[in-house]
Amino acid sequence: MIPNHDSESVAGPMLLPAIELVHGRTPEALSAMEGRFDVLLTDPPYNSKRKSYFALPWQKHQNRDFGAWDSVEETDYSWLAQAVNVNLKKDAALLIFSPFERLGDYEAVLESLGCVYKTAIIWHKTNGVVHVPAYKSSCEAIVYAIKGKPFFRRWETQAEFAAHNFVRGASCMGNERARWDHPTQKPEYLIKRLLHRHSQPGMWVLDPFMGVGSVPATCWKEGRSCVGVEIDDEYFARAERRLRELEAGGAALSLPGIHVV
Repeated sequence: MIPNHDSESVAGPMLLPAIELVHGRTPEALSAMEGRFDVLLTDPPYNSKRKSYFALPWQKHQNRDFGAWDSVEETDYSWLAQAVNVNLKKDAALLIFSPFERLGDYEAVLESLGCVYKTAIIWHKTNGVVHVPAYKSSCEAIVYAIKGKPFFRRWETQAEFAAHNFVRGASCMGNERARWDHPTQKPEYLIKRLLHRHSQPGMWVLDPFMGVGSVPATCWKEGRSCVGVEIDDEYFARAERRLRELEAGGAALSLPGIHVV
């Protein structure tokens, strides 16, 4: 039976989170971190520039060439082998943002590594990008797979945390987007929801493609420890600044701190 609880208090006394930011390439940067993580939560490159996006007259131009970090001729899933076989604990949840076209690939790769592909969580973005002449791009998928028997919170009294594989809400915008400015930045409310469902305070989360640090920042706020890896110099600098601001603010002063490698 998959463990599940209705209250975060079941984990015992609140464990203070620790954050490690690693400036390097996945999977090499994680080779020494064996059996450490309860959750893999990440947003790998999509190779978005191959898709044709453009704006209508009343919208800003939609530039989908996000840079070299997102340009991959063939999707490389080798990082997953190390994550599953080396970095994750024997019981761990995997949550991977993915274009719909690659869901079958993820299912095949994960099951070849001994994981169980559970479902695709659909994130409906209420402010999605317009494709002409095609459907508006308003949804992304999140692969959910498991290794062993990880923690899973099956139900909640709060309606917003009901256990449906469908999440509705805006993509990252406003001050959150403007301050950290990553083209595929995921909103903290979405990451919080995934953390709440698949982890307890004190657990360790791995984000091998952290961008500007949305997963580590949300982990800090929600009492989860996290290791985030980023290869791009500018995005890593923004992630570090983001976490330093949290470290310096209010109650966060009592936490163990942020370690940058």
